Amino acid sequence: MADASNAASGYTAETPRQLRAVFDLLSITEQRALDPGTPEKIVHWLYRILDTLDSKTSHLLRFASIVLAAQIFLASTMIRTETAPRWAKVILLVLPLITLGGTFRSLQIFRVKWPFLGWQPHDSLIVDPADLANAMRREFAALAKVCDKRHRAHNGVLNVTQLSVVLLGLSVCLTIWVLVT
Repeated sequence: MADASNAASGYTAETPRQLRAVFDLLSITEQRALDPGTPEKIVHWLYRILDTLDSKTSHLLRFASIVLAAQIFLASTMIRTETAPRWAKVILLVLPLITLGGTFRSLQIFRVKWPFLGWQPHDSLIVDPADLANAMRREFAALAKVCDKRHRAHNGVLNVTQLSVVLLGLSVCLTIWVLVT
């Protein structure tokens, strides 16, 4: 079914989702992607997507660091409270680890490892039009796959951040309960 849908829309099965979105946005077909002026527009839009995702993820990571700091503050308060039950101290020490683990995993998306950066030989330029067209198509696809990967990673950061806020709420409630009782 997906192959029929791709064929009807003019895409090949190998065309990444983000690249299809850019083609649709620019109202071009995959076959016209190498028309004069079009490759620049495609690359511009793919980098624009990456910039937006990176910016949003960066903001989420900053917010997660504030949540982590609050969790650690509550845990340190609980550790210093002599009357606090041991299980409550353990819980409040484990909850920040969940936030920290999710934050650490999300940092992987900022790693720059794009295979297309090495496709252009250092000692000579690609001059054959067919080779250049193939290299550009590979670059579009690789860059679009990076966009897809960043999108999935951003959603992971969002989910971990939302979970961290819930865990912070639980930490606050547990700390208040222990200090009041």
